Amino acid sequence: MPQSPDFMKWMKKNLAKGNPIVNFLLCKGDAHDNYGAPGQYDHIEPFWGVYSNYDLNHEQVYDDDWVVHGSNYPPDGKDNLGYFRKFSSLPDTVEMEGNCKDAQPGWGKNEMYPCIYDQKNWGAALKGLADPLNRALPLVLTLLDEQNKEALSEPNIRNGEDPIFFTQSLTASDL
Repeated sequence: MPQSPDFMKWMKKNLAKGNPIVNFLLCKGDAHDNYGAPGQYDHIEPFWGVYSNYDLNHEQVYDDDWVVHGSNYPPDGKDNLGYFRKFSSLPDTVEMEGNCKDAQPGWGKNEMYPCIYDQKNWGAALKGLADPLNRALPLVLTLLDEQNKEALSEPNIRNGEDPIFFTQSLTASDL
């Protein structure tokens, strides 16, 4: 530790290979208690792009290298092109008085400008579907109103809509 320089190299290497990342981040004003799981983080966001003026085969993260990430609140609405940040703006302490000192605290605001913990990081690179027996099937999930048998929109629980609980499950043999 600090782990963030090596973590950003890992991020750049995976993003340059086309592997999106699920990243565990700190958000200004949150408790960094990760809901009881090991580690210090508040939010999980996708990272899917990298820009550099240098050969992407170089693992070195340069001062002018950029990364693209998302949150639950895309800055451009339905286009959802993401947030563009310099790698160097990502690391901060849990006090968030460095790179994230000007981030707005609070739900619905702090997810847009998160930071990675400068000491220890968590992330997963998505390298593809492991299906050694070649048995994976495409899946479409539709929520139905049981009385009217009409398709329902997925509830937006963030806006206070009630969740829909599953009452029946299907297996591949049911299809």
